[in-house]
This record gives sequence, C-alpha cells and structure tokens, in this order.
Amino acid sequence: MDMHRIELTTNADARRYSGVALFLHWTIAILILLNLLLGWRMGHMHGLTKFQIFQVHKSFGVTVLLLSVLRLVWRLAHRPPSLRHDLHPGEAFAAHATHWIFYGFMILMPLSGWILVSTSAENIPTLLYRFIPWPYFPGVHGLPLPRRHQVGALADGTHYWLAWSAVALIALHVGGALKHQFDRGTPVLPRMLPGSRDADPGPGRRIGFVAAVGAGLGAIALVLAGYSSPSPVVARSVPAPAPSQQAASNWVVDKTASKLGFETVVNGQPVAGQFSRWSAVIRFDPAHLADAEVEVIVDTGSATTQDHTRDQMLSTPDWFDRAVFPEARFHAGKVLSRGGNAYEADGDLKIRSTDKPVVLPFTLAIVDGQATMSASIPIDRTAFGVGQGQWAGTDSVAATVTVKVALVAHARTAEQTLPQTIQAAEPDD
Repeated sequence: MDMHRIELTTNADARRYSGVALFLHWTIAILILLNLLLGWRMGHMHGLTKFQIFQVHKSFGVTVLLLSVLRLVWRLAHRPPSLRHDLHPGEAFAAHATHWIFYGFMILMPLSGWILVSTSAENIPTLLYRFIPWPYFPGVHGLPLPRRHQVGALADGTHYWLAWSAVALIALHVGGALKHQFDRGTPVLPRMLPGSRDADPGPGRRIGFVAAVGAGLGAIALVLAGYSSPSPVVARSVPAPAPSQQAASNWVVDKTASKLGFETVVNGQPVAGQFSRWSAVIRFDPAHLADAEVEVIVDTGSATTQDHTRDQMLSTPDWFDRAVFPEARFHAGKVLSRGGNAYEADGDLKIRSTDKPVVLPFTLAIVDGQATMSASIPIDRTAFGVGQGQWAGTDSVAATVTVKVALVAHARTAEQTLPQTIQAAEPDD
C-alpha cells in the first residue's frame, strides 16, 4: 500500500461527511461556479442586461458568504473524516491547508464584493433575489467620498484576483481528487457523493446532495422570477415636430453652444448631468409675445451623469422607463414679460405619464440676431413618478432636481433648412 495515498479510516462514521456537510459543500460549489460564470459574462455585457446580471451576482455572492460562515461553524463543531494515520506529513499538511484556504476564499471573495458595493457613490441598494434587503458593509458607506473611492479600488482589485485565484484553486482541488480516485485508487469521491455502498449507510447523504442541487435550482428560479429581462432600449431619434410647428419656428438653435442639464443630490453629494438628445421649436418675438410658443422634446434615454451604471439605471422602469416613455415634453403657449430681460413661459411638462403645469422663469438677451437664454427651475421628481419601487424614497436621491437650460439661437433666415431648426445638442458619437 502506498503510504502517500490519502485514505479513510476504517471507522464508518469517520470516513464519510454528514448530510449537512454534503448540502453545504455542493450548494456553495454550485453558487460559486455560477457566480464565476456570471462575473465573466458581465465583462462582455452592456446596458440594462449587465445591470440585472450584476444584481444576480450580488445575490449569489451574499448567499455564498452566509453558507460559508455556516459551513465553517459546522466544521469546527463536527470532526471531518480523518486522513490515514500513516499519511506522509507533507501531504497531510497540504490536504488540511487546502481546505482552510478554501474557507478563506469562500468568505473573503464575497466579503470583498460586499465592501466594493458598499463604497459605490450611487448608493444602489442590494436586494437579494430582488426581495430581501441587504445592508451596506458596516463603517464603509459612511466614509468621506475620496476615502470611500480608495477603499472601493482596493476591494475591486482584491475581488478580481480572488476570483481568478479561486478558479486555479478549484482546478487543483478537482484535479487532486480525480488523481487520488483514479490514479492511486483512493476512494475519495464517495465521501462527497451519494450512492456509495461503503460510505452511504443511510439516506442523509442522498438528502443532502439532492437538497444542494435543489437549492441551486431554486436560486436560479428566484432569479428568473425576480429579474425579468428588461425591454431592449432601441436607439431612436427625437421625432421632428409637425410641419406647421416647423414653419412657425423663427429661431435656429446653436447645438454646440446650448445645453440642457440637471442637478440633484445623491447620498449627500451633488450630481450633475445633461440630456444629449433634445429638440426645440421656438417662436418668439419680444414685440409680439401673444404669438410666442415654445416646445421642447427630450429623449429620456440620453441622460448622462458621467457614470455608466447610473446612466443605464435612468432608462429602467423605476426611473424614466424609456421603453414605454421615450420622450419628455415641455410646451408653452404663453410667454409673459417680467421686465427687462426677464420672462416667464407658462406651459405644461410631461414626464412618463404625468402632465403638470409649469411656469419656467428665464432671461433672454437678443443682440445682432443672436438670442442667449438661460433658465433654472426646481422639479419634484416624485411628482412625475421618476424614481419608483426602492427609489421612491428621498433618503438616497433627493426629490428636487434642478433643470438648467443654457440656449443660444440665431434668427432664422430664408436660406436655412427645416432640420436645422429642431436639432440641438446631438451627441458626438
């Protein structure tokens, strides 16, 4: 008999893992493998699909963390199957060390992911399988933003390298088990597989294995039930106004000098953004305000805040729901002078399915056929249904969003074409 082989003792109770250990082993193994695949796939995904998969990844990761802690407690309270007493000390040490390294990986890998999520400036809540709220890592989310970014960068790098190290460790673990089973003839696989006559005297192990497989399938079922595939966001241009509106417009917007932006507060920090696709039809003459009319159409999927994840979220059903409400619209058929360069546009603002009256104060100066207009108006996003579900509250994202308009336009000439009238702030793709 080769003394370097790993063999079980002759005691039947000592040569097998219990049903509980079997359940924990295979449930954790299945979830880790799924999460490694999801992590790899996320690197090749974009947009809302990537965001949804990321939520699944977090759910599996937290589940692995909890089950790994439980498995560690079970391991400390229940003696595992013993190795052969005459096993070479080096191999015995390697076998035990590998198991403890696995415990370290199973806990540290999801733990680093938890810290990474908790350092996000976007304050994206974690809802396990979209139903169970999970808190931020204690003491991390409240750090000053620069320090939080440093911790997040460290957690990100740690999580990345732990994931690749786990792949290598799993390969070594599986390869070692197969080598001992088939090359050295040591029956190590029956200790973690049901159905062996010499290591499975009762139904407990079969139940544990079946329960583990069921848990893995259940996790996938929860994902499928909780994370329905988001509606595809199809790129679409802002529709042109009707011909009558085009003809009425007597100003051409300078798209390079104009901006439609917004500001709000997220987690106590100011966040600024803008819409990159919008159109404006303007009929305005200070001497004939009774004939003034303004219409602005905004592509709700063009909001940008210099953060890709946050920008993708803005198109989801909880926010603008671009798949259903691709446009926001402001129309004012009444403009009043408030003295000097001050005016008010009395109109209606429609966002999602909500249409509300809005008075937009603005200043306007016209010099040598060029109009320079600026406006700022606070809007309650909750009044328009922007921010629903877990975002309906105002603890993370403030209710008030200040819309800021800086517009430069030139008086229309007869030679200018109609499309120039309506195009403004197109993105530089």
